[in-house]
Amino acid sequence: VASLKKGDEVATQGGILGTVYAVEEKIVVLDVGGGTKLRVLRSQVAGAWREGTVSSEPPKAEGK
Repeated sequence: VASLKKGDEVATQGGILGTVYAVEEKIVVLDVGGGTKLRVLRSQVAGAWREGTVSSEPPKAEGK
C-alpha cells in the first residue's frame, strides 16, 4: 500500500475494486468505472488486485 501509484488496480477492505487515479498523503482516489471516482482512505486499501486475489492476503492452503 505504501507504494501505490496511478494505474495500479486495487481492492479496498470493503470489497470495492478500482484503478488508482491519484494518491495523496491519506487519501487514494479510485476510478471505479463509468466515469465514477471515489475518495478512499489510504489505510482502507487492502492491496493490489490481480486475477481475483488481493495480494496482501496469504495463499489459501489446498486440501488433499
